[in-house]
Amino acid sequence: MLTVGHFTVDFYAGFIPVLVPVLQRAMGFTLTEAAILVSAFSLSTSFSQTFFGVLFDRWHSVRLVALAPMLAAVTLSCIGIMPTYTSLIFLVIAGGLSIAAFHPYGASLAALESGPRHSVGMSIFVTGGTIGVAAGALAASALVNWGGLSATLYAVGFGCLVAFLIRRNIDGRPMPHEGKSQEEAALPTGYGLLMSLGIMSMIRAIVILGFQTFVPL
Repeated sequence: MLTVGHFTVDFYAGFIPVLVPVLQRAMGFTLTEAAILVSAFSLSTSFSQTFFGVLFDRWHSVRLVALAPMLAAVTLSCIGIMPTYTSLIFLVIAGGLSIAAFHPYGASLAALESGPRHSVGMSIFVTGGTIGVAAGALAASALVNWGGLSATLYAVGFGCLVAFLIRRNIDGRPMPHEGKSQEEAALPTGYGLLMSLGIMSMIRAIVILGFQTFVPL
């Protein structure tokens, strides 16, 4: 269910790159404004995850992961009916925050539920999100080709259904926190490695996001 949830939130994230050229043609905004639109979405999705991570560490509720797919669906399915560029900016920021809300706690729970096989569990979880982005791009283009930009509204039901299934199938127990052994407590915190991984992830995201955004344009 966590992988399905990851698929779903990233499914709506896949709407953005494929629809930017269509939105640019419909609204007449510039290439710079198209880049700002994608950057606003990306920044709201990435930087807010730290805030949500802190929030979930303090307020342990598995039920909260069910809200993210529903909110992502409600916000980003409306992308085709926004009347102005300004309203579009606010919409993609709201959608980015909805997507960001799922990732920290969803990933933590995926690692927890994987037991001793963290790498296998996380690989399944991450793959669900990657497939979701690809499926979202295909779905958005199919909907627009079929019914125009306003047809993106028809995608809202999928996220709401997944949110219902997550809420029904994942119980509301708080996420357990196992105590550290003396050996683990004596180990230094790996902030250096964490920062290195973060920088690598940032460089990867710059390349992928630039490719996804400007090749369609």
